[in-house]
Amino acid sequence: YVGTGYDGTNYKNDFWEYNPANNTWSQIENFPGTARVDAFAFSIENKGYVGTGYDGDYNQDFWEYNTNTSEWTQKANFGGEPLCKATAVALNGNGYVFCGANPPFKDNTFEYNPTTNQWTEKTNFPNGARRYATSFVVNDLAYIGTGYKTNGYTKDLWIFDININIIV
Repeated sequence: YVGTGYDGTNYKNDFWEYNPANNTWSQIENFPGTARVDAFAFSIENKGYVGTGYDGDYNQDFWEYNTNTSEWTQKANFGGEPLCKATAVALNGNGYVFCGANPPFKDNTFEYNPTTNQWTEKTNFPNGARRYATSFVVNDLAYIGTGYKTNGYTKDLWIFDININIIV
């Protein structure tokens, strides 16, 4: 799934689904929030989640897309300040959002629980606030790193272990 963005003139709210079996893209239901760029996203089971971003203002809204019903549902607003350029992953049935900017750059970590529809602030990112970080999951550990800090681009990589709520 790919959606939202900016084409150099307009913010976008269209969303697309890729079918690898026949190598085709199909447009799905448009994102119902304002058209935007630099939102974060993650998926849990058969649902996709999209939040925050920038549309001329920094956003705090958060949405769930159900792939079974092709419907969007607004969920609890993101737990931190409105922001954009954050990175996110899903681990053990919850979503995690790291860093971002509004400005200034952020070093926060937030957990989203889809069962309770609640956000919880977790441990801060240890090596400074940043935007445009990247993240991925391997063996139930989230890896977060790189990005842009106020003094330039970074080359660091950190591990977030949700079992002990620590980034090392």
